Amino acid sequence: MFNVFATPGDVFQEVKTSSPNYTNWLAPVLLASVVGVIYVFVVFSQDTVLHQMREQREKAMEKSLEKLPKEKRDEAMAMTEKFFTPTFFKVLGSFGAVAGSFGWVFFMALVMWLLGTKVFKHDFAFMKAAEVAGLCTMIAVLGSIVSMLLVVVTGNMLMTAGPALLLSNFDAANKIHLGLAALNVMTIWYISVLALGLSRLSRASWVKAFLWLALPWAVIKTGMILLGFGAAGM
Repeated sequence: MFNVFATPGDVFQEVKTSSPNYTNWLAPVLLASVVGVIYVFVVFSQDTVLHQMREQREKAMEKSLEKLPKEKRDEAMAMTEKFFTPTFFKVLGSFGAVAGSFGWVFFMALVMWLLGTKVFKHDFAFMKAAEVAGLCTMIAVLGSIVSMLLVVVTGNMLMTAGPALLLSNFDAANKIHLGLAALNVMTIWYISVLALGLSRLSRASWVKAFLWLALPWAVIKTGMILLGFGAAGM
């Protein structure tokens, strides 16, 4: 699993030519689940993060309930505070981390399999794509650890390893700031290695595979930021 950091091309070539091995996707997914749960508990134990989320929630509620009397707005906000507790976020986030780790690997495997067999016209088994996607999850695991440390240090759960670190005061409402946060070095590395895996399985060039994986991601990210959902999509 750890060779995917140093020699991913050799790893994917071995996956392509060897017998099916379910541990290639299962072990990284289990590790990602554990790290994801740790991430959730650490991040939602940070007072600065909880305060940031509370402010964003209050702003959204004030806008949606602005036509109600102040007493009603205060009651709604009080009920919301009782419901959205740190424990709630930890439980929900832990479930999401585990389910998301498994779901994401097979989603990316499906994307790679469709691109390889339908677009690049080279036949390979779906579970081979799952093995590659699973092994690439090791980079996502490292990315989660880096993100967790950045949240602890900066107190901002949207901070990523990239140009956003150069900002002295990150503003979640600023589309330029969100765009800089989207340029996450760990995400770009992850997509690059996924493209290498797709290239090995489909015999397409790395550049071609990278563009087919990166362009949809860039379009989706840009659309989310422009539509005001950038914070949710980081």
